[in-house]
Amino acid sequence: MNREPDDRERDDAELIELGGDSGFLAAIPDDASDDEPGARSAPERATAHDAPPDAEASASRSGSLAATATRRPPPPPSPTPVHRDRVVILGRRASGKTVFLARLYGHLYRGAEGLTIQARDGPSHLRCIAALDSLERGEWPAATGETAVFDLEIGFPGGVERLVALDYPGELFRRAFLDEVASPDVYTLLEHVDRAAAVLLLIDPALTRTGSAGERAEDDFGMIQALRRIRSSPGGARVPVALVLTKIDANSGIVRAAGGLKPFVERHYPALVRAARGVKVFACAAVRTMVDPLGRRLPQIRAEPAGIVAPLAWCLTAMGRLRRDELEAARAEAMARLTVRERELDRQAAVRERRILVAIWVIVAVVLLVGALVVAVVMNDRGATP
Repeated sequence: MNREPDDRERDDAELIELGGDSGFLAAIPDDASDDEPGARSAPERATAHDAPPDAEASASRSGSLAATATRRPPPPPSPTPVHRDRVVILGRRASGKTVFLARLYGHLYRGAEGLTIQARDGPSHLRCIAALDSLERGEWPAATGETAVFDLEIGFPGGVERLVALDYPGELFRRAFLDEVASPDVYTLLEHVDRAAAVLLLIDPALTRTGSAGERAEDDFGMIQALRRIRSSPGGARVPVALVLTKIDANSGIVRAAGGLKPFVERHYPALVRAARGVKVFACAAVRTMVDPLGRRLPQIRAEPAGIVAPLAWCLTAMGRLRRDELEAARAEAMARLTVRERELDRQAAVRERRILVAIWVIVAVVLLVGALVVAVVMNDRGATP
């Protein structure tokens, strides 16, 4: 029996939008198994689109246990408004952050799709180039051992924006948003999150089938906690959020099996969609892969990256729109304050005018009274003279 959707269902339908080219997913070849769409063997998962995560996963588990023993929650967002000056990229271990950034840097460095990119410091440039060199050799970039900041600048027709991403060990995201343990690296991550003007959330779709419960919790609950922090901070309610499904060339079967990008995200990450109300979903393939004789997926960067610019371009457009709105609101507020000030000045002028008139009438009254008294005295003196 058909029924009309209730108000809550109508609201939920507005929580998520599909970003980018709607035909993008269909154009990506499906590298996954025909028997189980998106399924990959353990050796393939260990090398698909990022460095082998075994050592990092072990460190994440041991770091989590140690952190639990000495739990000291990090501070909440500052109640004082901060200057939101950057696009922040977030993703858990093996979500493809390093490869995404490196390919984005290589693609836009000389200008492409109306955008340019430039490192703001030497170390950021060298990190991107080192990752690109590894990919060109058919190797995945080395697993991240310590937190590194990629401080970049995006040029576009409307101006320049800062793009900041932290390439961090797997346990850091967990410590910040699941274990909630304070440390210098956690403070660094939270500082960048608190200053986000837009957010790119990178998620590997394969985790919905092949990841452990802990890994899925990091993608879902960890991301939710990060977004709650942003949304609860001053100015964070309208920060644009783009959810990017990475490695779509190897995972297109999983997404197609769910009915497409939007149904996939709604099915597997409903709580995340609610937390990031208005989120826009994208898919990308930063590199294409090939399977070697040992069954390992290795990077092939001869093909152009697909879908890596669209989420960034959307964020820049949304940021520009928000800033125009904020500018108009500031102008309206300034005009309102000016109007109030002018009215106050007019009131004060009217009060001063009334006071002057009262003073004049008092003086006139006193003069008349004095004059009357003088006349009375004179007349009295004349009457008394024989």
